[in-house]
Formats: sequence, C-alpha cells, structure tokens
Amino acid sequence: MKALKIIGVILAILVALFLIVALFLPSKIHMEKSLVINKPASLVYKQVNNYHNWSAWSPWQAGDPAMTSTYEGPKMGVNAKTVWVSKKYGDGSMTIVESQPYQKVTSSLDFGQRGTATSDFLFADDPAGTKVTWTLDIPSLSYPVDRYFGAMMPAMMNPIFINGLEKLKEVTEAMPDPPALQLTLFPEKAVVSVIDSCNWSDIEMKMGQMFGEIMTLQKSAKFEFAGAPMSLYHKWDEANQFTVFENCVPVDRKVAGKGRVQYKVLPATRAVMGTHFGAYDQTMYLYNALDEFIKDFGLEENGGPIEEYITDPMTEPDTAKWQTNVYFPVK
Repeated sequence: MKALKIIGVILAILVALFLIVALFLPSKIHMEKSLVINKPASLVYKQVNNYHNWSAWSPWQAGDPAMTSTYEGPKMGVNAKTVWVSKKYGDGSMTIVESQPYQKVTSSLDFGQRGTATSDFLFADDPAGTKVTWTLDIPSLSYPVDRYFGAMMPAMMNPIFINGLEKLKEVTEAMPDPPALQLTLFPEKAVVSVIDSCNWSDIEMKMGQMFGEIMTLQKSAKFEFAGAPMSLYHKWDEANQFTVFENCVPVDRKVAGKGRVQYKVLPATRAVMGTHFGAYDQTMYLYNALDEFIKDFGLEENGGPIEEYITDPMTEPDTAKWQTNVYFPVK
C-alpha cells in the first residue's frame, strides 16, 4: 500500500512537471531555412508558384512515393490548391494565398484536425544567383501536448527543409536560363514607315520590299536614318497564318512622304522588353517569356509587339550575333 502511494506521488509530480514545463514552451513556432540557387529569381519562383512542379523536388513526395496529389483552382498563383493523401505524413491541403512575382509565394496549409500553418518562399537577389528562404509558421500550439510537439518540430523539420531546398536547387539549376526581361519606356520616335500584310511564309520577302521602298525615298529626299529599323505587328492571325505589320526606320527630321512611305511619330509607351541573339525566325521563346512576364505582373497589353533590328545582317554574316530587341507595349 505504501508503495502504491509512493508511485502515485511520483506520477502526480511527473504530471505536474509535464504541465508546468508546457507553460514555458512556445505557443507558436517559426522555422526557416535558406539556400542560394544559381539561377534568376524568375525561374525559381515559377517552380514554387505552380504546385504541379512540386513533384520534381518536394521532400514530402520523395519521402512518400505512394503519396497522391490532386489539384484545384487555377494552375498557378493565388487560389491554386493541392490536396494530398499520404499514409506516412497524413492527409492535408495547401493553397496559395499570396503571390508576388519573383519575390514571394505564401501558402496556407490545412492538416485537418491536426491544425493549420502558413509557409512562405522568399526570393532575394544574391551575388551567386537567388537566395531562397523557406519558412513555416504555426500560429497556435494548444496546451500542453502540442507545445511539446512544437519544441521537437525544428529538429524534425530542418533536415526536410534542407533536403527540399537542395532538390529545388538541383532541378532548377539543370534548366536553361530564361531571357532577361525588363519593364522599360519605349521612347517617342519620328519614323518613316510602310504598312502591308501577307501570309507568314512571305514575311521575309515582303519586309525586303517594304524596306526597299523606304531606302528609295531616303535617297531622293536625302534624310538620315536615326536608329535601327523596326517592325510593328498590328495583327497576328494564327488560324490563317496571316499578319498585318508596319516597317519603320527612325529619321532625323520631318520627311515629306511619298506613295506608301509616310512620316509619323510613334508615341512613347511603357513596354516589357527582351533581347534575342540569333536568326529572326528563332524568337518564339522570347515571345513566350514576354507573355508570361505580362501575366505574372498582371499587366495589360497596349498594342502589338515591336521588333527592333539592332544588327545589320549585311555587315554581320554570323546569325548568332544578330541582336533583336522585342517590345510588348503595356498600359
């Protein structure tokens, strides 16, 4: 009987200690790990902002190959959602609640009866590429059991975070660099121009003819060209492979037009700009990147694209050195 009393006292003390210690444990938790990835933030951001890409680097997927994931809402960005089923980690869901292009992606995690959490991916410029910081915040740990779980969580989670970031680095650094894009001002330009249309297959021939008409006027009117020649695309009909476009050359003064060649002033406009080096028919990757940039930042197009031909192909035979600047006007 005495022994039972002693055991009871010991148990009471242990329970009391358990409850008292829990009072001093954190009621919330914040964890984060960082890694530098030798790629632009735009590329890393796209791997995180689209849950469909997570299967290539997620430590949870690697830790439980039997895990199944389904997707709801938009493919990427705010309101994109993934729901997973896992015997090892438990079931749950994750939804993107904030997405700042190339800077931050915030997800809200729901583990059902096990609670909720918030996770950030932060992207910052670094001399070696992009510093990626992965965070996890659990705002409320119930007393007393969850507080002990919270105290042990960093030791359990830190290796998983590191593994995920290292895999993200491996996957992303194996990808080609995206084109460098910028939001800039396309300046006002005085030009002489010709507008025409043709099937896609005839663009090269038609351009030669149009620029030839401009050269003919230049010889007779004796004005000077004041910049690189350009093409402005007013219509691009993919269904019928047909285009309406305008060839322009900047000039140093107002010029009296003749025939199809007319003088005009192109207004200044905001534009997203990228540069291509190579043959003129190999720019589709840049057009796709410009289109994605506009969508990422929620911009609105304001007219057709402009191609500016910086390199004169008559003096540079190596097509790999031909520079073309492409502008997408935006509001």
